[in-house]
Amino acid sequence: MLGVRLEPWLLITDWPVTDEASALHVLRMDRQCWTVADSFQFTKACLGWEAVRLLDWTGICTLVTLAWVAAGFLYELGATLEWAGVQLLARLGGWAARKGKKPGQIVLSRGLRRLLDMPVTQ
Repeated sequence: MLGVRLEPWLLITDWPVTDEASALHVLRMDRQCWTVADSFQFTKACLGWEAVRLLDWTGICTLVTLAWVAAGFLYELGATLEWAGVQLLARLGGWAARKGKKPGQIVLSRGLRRLLDMPVTQ
């Protein structure tokens, strides 16, 4: 398939896969699903959505909306690891610079949380 030299893997689906095109379609849908789930997990971790159980439905909707606006803003800025601010967040999150190893979303959110906690503790 497309000259891939990696070990084959299985994706369990209830979508019919009868040829290479349908297999590629299912794979793309699965990747999109993972991207959405990963985005929700990241914003949930950054905002601590588990702690907002006492909010009413309107408050929760507002919180989620603001989170997506902020995430979209950062995405549009094109923030990269070359930015000093992103490097600071990564180091605060426990990331150590290694060739080919970029900080992930969890490390960056941990760094952001530590940065936000600093004024409170001073």
